[in-house]
Amino acid sequence: MAQRRSREGLRHGSRSTHQAGSQESAPWWKRSVTWVIVLAVGVIGVYLTDIAKGLLESGAGSPGELSERIIGNDPIAVVDVRRITPDGVFAPSGFAFSSSDPRAAESIASYDPDRGAQLTAAGAVDVQSSTWEVTLKGARTAGVEIVDMRPVLDEECKPPVSGVFEEIIQAGSDDKIVLVANLEDANPIFHSYTWQDGVGGPFFAEKKISLARDETAVLRVVAEAHKLHCRWRIAVDYISDGARQQMTISDPDGNPFEVTGKAVEYEWVYLSPLRGCAGAPKPLLVRGAIYTKMLSQDTVCPS
Repeated sequence: MAQRRSREGLRHGSRSTHQAGSQESAPWWKRSVTWVIVLAVGVIGVYLTDIAKGLLESGAGSPGELSERIIGNDPIAVVDVRRITPDGVFAPSGFAFSSSDPRAAESIASYDPDRGAQLTAAGAVDVQSSTWEVTLKGARTAGVEIVDMRPVLDEECKPPVSGVFEEIIQAGSDDKIVLVANLEDANPIFHSYTWQDGVGGPFFAEKKISLARDETAVLRVVAEAHKLHCRWRIAVDYISDGARQQMTISDPDGNPFEVTGKAVEYEWVYLSPLRGCAGAPKPLLVRGAIYTKMLSQDTVCPS
């Protein structure tokens, strides 16, 4: 009896093995898994075709515009965000460091207008005015229209940075500034600026910025703070694909931008070489109390 069951089991096992083997040796177009994949691809194709047909019938644009929307690329590309130190009216009055150790500023103690990345790496915060150059590029065949840009605070502004201060004294004009905002206003917005007329009205109440596909716009964005330390980002409202959308711009490391007002007194101050004090052409390091006394007495160099 046991032998009979064993023989039957062997026969059934052989049949199962034979069936599996025949499935593996069958042509690819006869395998069940092939038809499952074919059906799945067909369903997805029909779904995408229906979406495309619906968008085209609703006036979504040309096939090229349609592909841009399906792929999902951002309508505006942020090509570059660069910290700069311009000459002229919007030049910072200096750089502040939260550290009370004067060595914090040693690596940047000589002025260089192109040292934005170096300043950021050293933890230097622009004092009173901070300028960033932002390059944007259109990425839609139908074009994109920027209808608003505004500074958005990351948090409530705090007391100014008061560790080490490196003073900058500059002169000259700057006709490249486009947008300027005071972050200490109740509702900060960007105003237009020209060297001839100074700060004007709200920029986006008067103008819009249109970007065709692959067209770039280079904007200089200035943020001011006179009493407080503010961290902020740039919110951009734009019209694309028939709808109003928004994006946010941060510094190259994804952090908020920063600007600080001037402190009442610092621990240490590097006086600008343009003062002509002892030690020029290098900055002269003095105690913060001495710098405060110089300002109150309107003296150029410490006595």
